[in-house]
Amino acid sequence: MVVVGAGLAGARTVLELRAQGFTGRITVLGAEDVAPYDRPPLSKHLLDRPAPAWLSDELGADALALADDVRLGARATGLRVRPEGVGVLLGRGGDAAEVDADAVVVATGAAAVLPPAWSAALTLHTAADAVRLR
Repeated sequence: MVVVGAGLAGARTVLELRAQGFTGRITVLGAEDVAPYDRPPLSKHLLDRPAPAWLSDELGADALALADDVRLGARATGLRVRPEGVGVLLGRGGDAAEVDADAVVVATGAAAVLPPAWSAALTLHTAADAVRLR
């Protein structure tokens, strides 16, 4: 099982898989280089809370500790469907790595798309965005 996305949905997926008795291998791929954190406090506490609210604290359990393989800073760029399973692509072109899976959960969330004329606009979606805005 590969869970693409290390945010709240990805963490809850890992927790629920283990709670339901799934004993197979779980790999979590997260695009950001930091451990999963709760996103709403990024905007609500931008100035008074310098560190993210870590999901392990918020959920009372460390979902990543329940996974067999956690790859932070690993941005999934595509899926390759084959008769024997699915490959999650990391990177593009000839340098793309592939993570094999029997099943994939896509829990990537969303990102803002800005019109080209708004190149100076800032968004607040990640911990890195919050640091930049401070």
